[in-house]
Amino acid sequence: KPGPVDCSSIMVSEAGENVIVTRAAQGEALSIGDAAPFLDFKQGDLLLLQCNLQPGLTRFVASEAKRAGARVIFNPAPYKPWARSLADMSDMVILNRQEASAWTGRSNSAEAIADLDLPLAIVTLGVEGCLARRRGEDTKRFPASAVEAVDTTAAGDTFVGVFAAEWLATGEEEKAISLALRAASASVARKGAVASI
Repeated sequence: KPGPVDCSSIMVSEAGENVIVTRAAQGEALSIGDAAPFLDFKQGDLLLLQCNLQPGLTRFVASEAKRAGARVIFNPAPYKPWARSLADMSDMVILNRQEASAWTGRSNSAEAIADLDLPLAIVTLGVEGCLARRRGEDTKRFPASAVEAVDTTAAGDTFVGVFAAEWLATGEEEKAISLALRAASASVARKGAVASI
């Protein structure tokens, strides 16, 4: 589409934490008409969505996936107020602690995940690992590997991608969480985004 392409500038603190400034006009301009010809979901497929598209398009894509029998993982990043509207179409939601707080209004991650009425919710906690909870069950805590953080850029994307791939391959949630935590821990020990993944 006409106009500047999307890009992000990443600034990393001395502690390895990052702040990302993003221009997302191209992604936000994508319409249902633009996307519809490329949607060809089948039973057993897995769709991973974030908040980088317009809410109407995001819901449309999720509904097409569900109609075809595909599973949907929703990672509401960067968090937008409309994210909760996808709860009914998500087989699982993976959020970081800030996203979980914004979704539920609770600053305590254990309280936030208890409020998430979803088939499966995972809240990532950086160096503290993550919390996972199936609807109606107790919350489980998973520790992360101890590493010296150099750059946390893409740690969340690494977790989500590795989790999705392992869950699709094996269907084993706890195995997928453990592998995703190891991958995310390894990624923060390296500089960069694509390079660390």
